[in-house]
Amino acid sequence: MKKIILVLALFSVVFAQAQEEKQKRKMTVSLAYPVVVLDYDTSYKGVTTINYSYFFKRKGKNNCGLTFEWDYFVNDGRIDKYKNERFYYHHFNFFREFRLGETQKIALTPNLGYTFLASDYYRVRNVNTSAEVADTFRTKGKGHGFNLGLDASYEINSKFFGKVAYRYMTIIRNSEKLEGLTDTIGFEDANLFSIGFGYTF
Repeated sequence: MKKIILVLALFSVVFAQAQEEKQKRKMTVSLAYPVVVLDYDTSYKGVTTINYSYFFKRKGKNNCGLTFEWDYFVNDGRIDKYKNERFYYHHFNFFREFRLGETQKIALTPNLGYTFLASDYYRVRNVNTSAEVADTFRTKGKGHGFNLGLDASYEINSKFFGKVAYRYMTIIRNSEKLEGLTDTIGFEDANLFSIGFGYTF
């Protein structure tokens, strides 16, 4: 009987320590492949999405925290006036995680936040279809706006997880002119999808 009590006591200590360690794991990082669909163009090629998340509390089925996400896209020829474009989104979001089922391996995470956009490209000032190069100059674009997203993840084990995500954005686009003035392009809507894997700290 004493041995059984000792084993049970040891098991309780190990289980409590495991739960404490799980509670300490408040940070995640994930790497994903992104696809963006803009209201005026669908030719951007995804390169990578990197996401860092911090949980204020991570115990049980209902958790919350803050996340930063960085998306990188390229477009080598969207239209004649824009060449070699590099496109970046920076998202700062508050999220709420809901873990489902008895095992809590599946999680749905709605999130809301603000997005900053930056682009770097060569612009053709005088388009001449008969010439290969026509008066190009390098310029940068920028923008900002609100975003709303939903992530779904599956816990492979205590450290690794798979993840798919969707984010809707409405962005106010600006473009830097050659003279340094800012030209407002207007609003644009964007839909961002990604799939990848993550690691829990």
